[in-house]
Amino acid sequence: MYVVESVFKPIYFSKAFKGYFSIHSMDVIELAKALISINTVDSANGKKVVEVIDSALEGLPYKRELYTYEGVVNAFYYPAYECAELFAFNGHYDVVPADDWNKAFEPEEKDGFLYGRGSADMKGGLAAMTLAFAELLKEKRCASLFVVGDEEKGGAKGTGAALKDVLKKHKIRRALIGEPMQESKVFGDTVKVGRRGVFWLKLRIKGKGGHASQSLPYNPSRYIAHVLDMGANLTNKEGMAPTTVNITSLSMPLSAYNTVPSTLELTLDIRMNHGTSREAILHYLYKDGYEVDIEELFYAAPFFNPDKEYAEAVLTFLSSKGYKPKSSTAGGSSDARFFSSAGIGVVEFGPRSFNAHGRDERVSVDELRALVPLYKRIAEL
Repeated sequence: MYVVESVFKPIYFSKAFKGYFSIHSMDVIELAKALISINTVDSANGKKVVEVIDSALEGLPYKRELYTYEGVVNAFYYPAYECAELFAFNGHYDVVPADDWNKAFEPEEKDGFLYGRGSADMKGGLAAMTLAFAELLKEKRCASLFVVGDEEKGGAKGTGAALKDVLKKHKIRRALIGEPMQESKVFGDTVKVGRRGVFWLKLRIKGKGGHASQSLPYNPSRYIAHVLDMGANLTNKEGMAPTTVNITSLSMPLSAYNTVPSTLELTLDIRMNHGTSREAILHYLYKDGYEVDIEELFYAAPFFNPDKEYAEAVLTFLSSKGYKPKSSTAGGSSDARFFSSAGIGVVEFGPRSFNAHGRDERVSVDELRALVPLYKRIAEL
């Protein structure tokens, strides 16, 4: 379900930020603070996020479509004037839980950094893309902005669903996602042009237990070695990091210290090279001598940006500005896969990440300010 609205009268959700969002003096840091101050764990308070974005775009010629899927609010902003096709910015507002960080939603600027849950992942990038979009609207350029939830839980109720509905009415030529660059050492040194796949699995193994003094060839604990050898037994192709396999939880019932249990439960996080297939992984996990029950928790296929010319243009542009960018496919999956599967050229470029998902998550203030003109120019490529 979606709702289309023309130019929206701004609603300032908090007096603390009232007056910051004037088209004559927008500040990316204050916009990021306003977004961080909203608790959006599990995509909560999406409507408040939309109100803040509306206020940042006050007085500009835009329309907005709201898409809500199972309570997850998503917004698509586009020009009120005619455009044959649109460049798309994409940013998610949902964040992971703050746990024991009591001031996670009280943004603080200190020593050149902006602290707060989501400052790096990715409300800082969302703020920068919003202001780049605003600048493009002023110049009557054909750009758009996705503001989505659910990314931290896979994106099916965010970009995954919203993009499908948007493409029924609009043509998207290229896209940029302002995700933080997790492995970046120097700002501007990384542009994501694809990602390894992600496969989360829960396994229940039944073997043969017995007295711990015996060799027990089908001891369930021996299955663990089989799992850890998986990466070396799967196919990898060049252009993407090899497949990695990690056990993220493991349990065996304890009846006595000298007794080997007959059952084992474990969960796996597998990051897949584009040469590794889902079927190959499942085939490997079934092993003679064991009863193996597999529950698939989440799957996202590996992907590449389908528009190599676009990626090269972004790298060339950043190089012309004095940065030293390299293309990368590192990290987990992202919403970029939805654009890639739709045949839309997509890259990811954002600020460096400092402790994203952790306590004292932060982002460089200077990098957020630098991103606004960089994003604007990339949209014009």
